[in-house]
Order: sequence, then C-alpha cells, then structure tokens
Amino acid sequence: MPPPRSLANLKRGISEKKWEEAWTWSKNRVKGKKYQMPKTMHQNNMVARRPTRLAGRYHQLKTGHCCTGQYLK
Repeated sequence: MPPPRSLANLKRGISEKKWEEAWTWSKNRVKGKKYQMPKTMHQNNMVARRPTRLAGRYHQLKTGHCCTGQYLK
C-alpha cells in the first residue's frame, strides 16, 4: 500500500496533469507558424528604422487597432 499523500500534494499532482494535458492539446492543435502576416501587408523599411513607439503607432493605424476620433465617438 502506498504511503498517504497530503492534500497539497494531491492538488499539485492534479494541477501538473491538467497543464500537461493543456500543453499537449495546444501543441497538437497549432501546427507550424502561429501567425503569418497577410500577403498585402509588407514591412515598410522607412518605418522599421524609426523609434519603436512611432513604428508601433504606424502599425496600429495601418491595421485598424488605433484609438481614433471616429472610434472615440
């Protein structure tokens, strides 16, 4: 008969098993690259040489993920 296990040890075993199953599920579901940029979107070399904040704002505007006046109304 195995020695008795504490409640904390049982919970930890359950948690580790759950995360292992979730990791295996996600690995089987996602194949290859997770994200591919659409063919219509190319990196602009002029923007790539700019500071990160400015380049980030440009890409937000280009993809439609920026807070603009139209969005705020």
